[in-house]
Amino acid sequence: MKIALSGSQSCGKTTVLNMLKKEWPNFVFKDEITREIAAMGFPINEGSTNMTQTLIINEHIRRSLIKEDVILDRCILDGMVYTKYFASKDIINKWVACYAKNACKMIIDSYDVIFYFTPKIEPVEDGVRSTCKEFREGIEKIFIRDIKKLNKSNIITLDQDLLEDRCKIISNKISELLDRRSK
Repeated sequence: MKIALSGSQSCGKTTVLNMLKKEWPNFVFKDEITREIAAMGFPINEGSTNMTQTLIINEHIRRSLIKEDVILDRCILDGMVYTKYFASKDIINKWVACYAKNACKMIIDSYDVIFYFTPKIEPVEDGVRSTCKEFREGIEKIFIRDIKKLNKSNIITLDQDLLEDRCKIISNKISELLDRRSK
């Protein structure tokens, strides 16, 4: 089973992922890729490059091949949305956005469920994530547009105010999927 938490920066994905770790200890958990890429010295957020985005998309492709039950902090949908944003601002080349879009088409159905987190939380400065309001709003617009365009039944929007409520919905869906699988 492959579950992904998706959405713009600072919307509670990592906090919920950490809550789920306690509830589902038999699952593999994968933290977001961006911090790993930044730790390797590549610029992220508004400073992203062709190499940064290509590495991120490649890692999403690699993670789509995980065979164990896994919960991912971000997925190919995130990679595509952020890459489209950067291409629209001429921060990266259009071919990288094309690569991301094709990768998304190729693997989006490999996720059992993608939980899209609406941004209900104010961004918090942590030294890595961007707190720029315009950046977040631009990313959010592309998420909304592309989720509508993709029209996939495996994408569920979470717009609850409390992260605990979002966590409960995800856990209930995981239980449902596990029950279905065991029959």
